[in-house]
Parts: sequence; structure tokens; C-alpha cells
Amino acid sequence: MKVFGVSGTSNSGKTTIVEEIIIELGNRGYSVGSVKSIGCGKDDDYHDSTDSFSIDRFGTDSYIHKEAGSKLVTTWAENETALIYPRRLEIEDIILNYNHDFLIIEGFKKSGLPKVITGQSREDVNLLMSDSVFAISGKISDEESEINGIKVYKTFEEVNELVDLIVENVPEYKYLDTNINLKVFNKEVDTESVERELYGLLKKLGIHNQDVKISISEK
Repeated sequence: MKVFGVSGTSNSGKTTIVEEIIIELGNRGYSVGSVKSIGCGKDDDYHDSTDSFSIDRFGTDSYIHKEAGSKLVTTWAENETALIYPRRLEIEDIILNYNHDFLIIEGFKKSGLPKVITGQSREDVNLLMSDSVFAISGKISDEESEINGIKVYKTFEEVNELVDLIVENVPEYKYLDTNINLKVFNKEVDTESVERELYGLLKKLGIHNQDVKISISEK
């Protein structure tokens, strides 16, 4: 699975370019998952922690479950299923829930994942610039075609070109800091699912980013 982010300032065209990327990847036959980071609860003069976004509301049965102490609440309906954790998960734990060709994470500016950034001005873009940025888009594309040597893609007109770049340059997501190579009857096996399961197990054991040596022998 290839994982990348789309980050930007408010009202800079993030969701629009995410929508266009999802549509174009889908048109090419890829499966796509997405995560939306919602930046509420800023603890300033206008917000407090009670302003934080929640899909649950006071008085619902699921809210009562959560307040009673349930560590994971699932709402199960005819057309949707929602798992509600009463805490903020680490991004790595969220990624474990996905198994698609591509996963797009909108927001989460501090992530070191490869990312597309959006802005309304050069100043916006420069505030978000980092070594992980490989493309620029959003409203700034109405004024600029390149910033700091990085191409600015027009949201609608150049989405095909942007998706070409994503497909060709975003690497496979690495769950572990080690490479796992697996052969069965001298045939290479895709180990992403193995690595995913192993990473999940290590997380449960409280082991993070450790070198792991795997030995497989014949019975």
C-alpha cells in the first residue's frame, strides 16, 4: 500500500484536490482509502477541548456506552459501520486498518509521509515546506507554476499529471524499519500482509521500531 498526505492551510483547496486524486486513481483501477484529520479543539480564546469534533453526540446509546467506560464502541447500521475509539489514535494504528492500493491522509501537517501541500499564497506554501513535499496544488495554482523547484499542479487541469507522479514516486509504506524477504519453493512472496500483521503484534507487545529477525524453517 502506498501512503501519502495532502496538507495545507484552511480554505486552500485540500479537500478538492483529494477528491480529484481519489476519482482519478479510481478511474485507473486502483483502490483508495482516506483519512481526514480534523483540527478542532484548539484551546485558544475561541475554542476549548469540548469543541473537538466527534461523530457521537450526548444522549445517544453509543455515547452512553462510551461514557460508561467502553474502550471501543461500534455503531452497526444497514449502510455504515463506525468504530469509535474514545481517544486519539496514532497515525500508524490508523494505517493498520487499511489495505488498499493507496491511502490518502488529508491534514496532519506534522507527518513525515510523502505529501502534496496546498496554499493560497507563497507564504502559506513556505510555512508547510519540508523534505517530504513532492508536489504543490490548490488555490496557489491559479498564480504559480513552480515554487522552490517543486511543480505546482492545477487542481482540475493537471490532476492526471499529478496522479502520474503519485503512482510513480510514492513508495510502498513500510510498517517496520527492517526488510522482510520471504520465499516459498524459491518463489518471492508479497510480504506486505505479513509485515502488517507483525507490526500489529509488536505494537500490542509494546515494541516499537525495533529490528526484527525472522527465521522460517521446514517442518
